[in-house]
Amino acid sequence: MNLEFREIQKFRKWWHFLIAGSPVIIVFVLSVLVQFDVLQTKNQQKDPIVFSVIILFLLAIVIWFFSLKLETIINGHGIYVNYKGLLFCKRSMTWGEIKSISLIKYDPLSDYG
Repeated sequence: MNLEFREIQKFRKWWHFLIAGSPVIIVFVLSVLVQFDVLQTKNQQKDPIVFSVIILFLLAIVIWFFSLKLETIINGHGIYVNYKGLLFCKRSMTWGEIKSISLIKYDPLSDYG
């Protein structure tokens, strides 16, 4: 019998969207307020290109953030961990490399903040 455990974790909670999307919303609102003369910049310039580039950059970061995915596979060969979206975050361990293993019960909030 060839058993395999596979788990995939992603950032999909409502507060992840709030944290990742807040800078984009703030910069967008500020750029609209500057363009309609509600707010004034220090040098009195209204350059929409600068705000557009900043918003696009922040959107790219948000898209990258939501493409992050942690994949864990445990099978007869060993343990394989891959954090997709980050370079150099693949790790493979055969059962021969592992000295000991144990199951623990933990509370994510009190044990890890």
